Amino acid sequence: MHRSRLCEKRAEYVALIPLTDRRLRPRRICLKLFGSVVICSLVFTLLLIFLFPRTIYLRSSVYKLITVSAIANMQDNVIDLTVINQINVSNPNFVPATVNKVIISPKYRSVDLQETVNNSIYMLPLRSETLLNVSTKLRFEHKHFDVIKLCFMKLPYFHDIYVTFTFHITYMLLWQSFDAYLTIMPLVDCYPTNINSSMLMVSS
Repeated sequence: MHRSRLCEKRAEYVALIPLTDRRLRPRRICLKLFGSVVICSLVFTLLLIFLFPRTIYLRSSVYKLITVSAIANMQDNVIDLTVINQINVSNPNFVPATVNKVIISPKYRSVDLQETVNNSIYMLPLRSETLLNVSTKLRFEHKHFDVIKLCFMKLPYFHDIYVTFTFHITYMLLWQSFDAYLTIMPLVDCYPTNINSSMLMVSS
């Protein structure tokens, strides 16, 4: 009986461990938590660096546009031009982008010309620069009589006119839609290609 009571008392004993004991310091747990925080912060920072949307840049260094056609209707004093605009599009993102729409708003002096909408799809690879060739139509009619008069002159010097082009580009990046703008003022050759010098002499 005495031995059984001693065994029961020993079983009821509670071990007291000082607070300074190393066994109470969960070093491994702290290291795991600290490592998890560092890894999550690093992944979040990398995602911000590589996936954060950056604005694409538009620029054009063309001094004079390429004129594809210049059709003149001398009876109605109308000239229809088709020119090619070359735009350099820089994509600084680490993911590809897609150009969905290009809106070109030309203006001669203070008069707005016909707006051109291009719905062709252009792919912009990641970290690249792409050259876009966009066809634009210009129509000069009776209200642009001074321009038509210059275009009909014999001297080539008068055929080059300055036209302002405003580009509005809509592109998709990481399933989001963004806009980019560019305004340039290059030279445009407006000399009609469907008439000869003798016709110009008769018209004058």
